[in-house]
Amino acid sequence: MVHHLLAGCGVCSRKLVERAPDRLLDEAEERRRGRASRDPLRDRTIAAALEQDSRWRLDQRKLDRSLELLGTHPEGYDGLTFRQIEALHGRPLVEALLQKSWDVRFDDPRAMRWLAYNALKAAESLRPEEHAPAALADLQARAWTRLANAYRITEEFLEAEAAFARARELLRRGSGDLHYLAETAACEASLRSHQRRVTEARELLSRVYRLYLKLGDRHLAGQALLSTGLLSEYTGASRQGVFLFRQGLGLLEPDRDPQLVAAGQQGLIIELVASHEYREASALFLKSDLRQRLNDNPRVRWLEGRLLAGLGQLTKAENALRNVQEELRESRYALSAATVGLHLLSVLEKQGKYSQLRKTALESYIVFRDLKIRREAAKIERYL
Repeated sequence: MVHHLLAGCGVCSRKLVERAPDRLLDEAEERRRGRASRDPLRDRTIAAALEQDSRWRLDQRKLDRSLELLGTHPEGYDGLTFRQIEALHGRPLVEALLQKSWDVRFDDPRAMRWLAYNALKAAESLRPEEHAPAALADLQARAWTRLANAYRITEEFLEAEAAFARARELLRRGSGDLHYLAETAACEASLRSHQRRVTEARELLSRVYRLYLKLGDRHLAGQALLSTGLLSEYTGASRQGVFLFRQGLGLLEPDRDPQLVAAGQQGLIIELVASHEYREASALFLKSDLRQRLNDNPRVRWLEGRLLAGLGQLTKAENALRNVQEELRESRYALSAATVGLHLLSVLEKQGKYSQLRKTALESYIVFRDLKIRREAAKIERYL
């Protein structure tokens, strides 16, 4: 805890200043005047907390202003004057960009990547003499983690690997804050999931889940369970996936991240479809109002196409899946488009459209083969 406070955490410093007895604060002030102390490490820690507390109050005002301006100018800081940007420069600017990047992760992945990249550049431009080395390493590690996660979502997997490696390197030089370690591990597990490295992803998520419970954050522990539930579809354990999604949704705090709740409901419906529980999945889909809550995300329409296929409405299912696949291709999400193609194959087979089936199978097979995703490639081989 002392190491963490000396690293310069403004939030924890403020908590310490608010809760510390006046005697300890007075002793810390005496140390500043050069008087001897029986416990110099303790006094040094409290003195650092007092300094961080005063800086934190100013930074919090800058953070609030940055978020307000980002809301006014969705394209970022392009609409601001140089004087406005200069006034916001520093850690608050980095925090605002990181928060805004996280907020748009479901709606606009490429905006998420742009914001995370600018957060990283802002973090790397901070003056080392104005920040404790461990605190600076923590901040830069968080920016690299968010950028890596954005690369993962936009399916730039080589860039994501490199960014995660940089984040881990910086975390080793940081304060050892368990929240940052858990966030990086959770995001890296999502990358492993996309790469279908299921065992690695599950091991990481198991550690993340236990760590968040240890930290007392049930909401993020629930998020780890949702991510674990996503792995069930790749292993064919859909009923286990249904259980994990229900358990994870039960731990979430809806007001804290409504979009995560919507994504969790979407995952639950996917696992119900995979378990052939079509009526329950259909009822939950209509009740959840996912289209409005996720801004007509193509992945919601992808789910709708799978649900229509399960209910036997093959023509509607084919149209929905083809439209989603084309949209994902145009947006250069090759892996997602190939996975939609995998779900489209059974629809085409049931309709006897064999020439279209072989063409779709070959297109998806090439993507899975090139990305070395062997399980999905093997599923397609029989169609070829």
